[in-house]
Amino acid sequence: PEGIRNKIAMQVNHPVRWRKILENMNAQGIDIFIEAGPGKGLSGLVKKTLPAVKICHVEDAETLRKTLSVLKEETRC
Repeated sequence: PEGIRNKIAMQVNHPVRWRKILENMNAQGIDIFIEAGPGKGLSGLVKKTLPAVKICHVEDAETLRKTLSVLKEETRC
């Protein structure tokens, strides 16, 4: 229990380095982001941070098909 309390306290008291992590990923060549699950909250944050990247969202069979189609197009040589 004490270890759990300490970990929770660390998470609450330390900033998330969201922007830096996304910028590092983009600098390494990642330019397509996929959010899985209901809602598009993270997609919106990615778009605000990296407006030029492509973002796909998967929450059902139809959006999965669309995402796979985008990925197929992006990986053609």
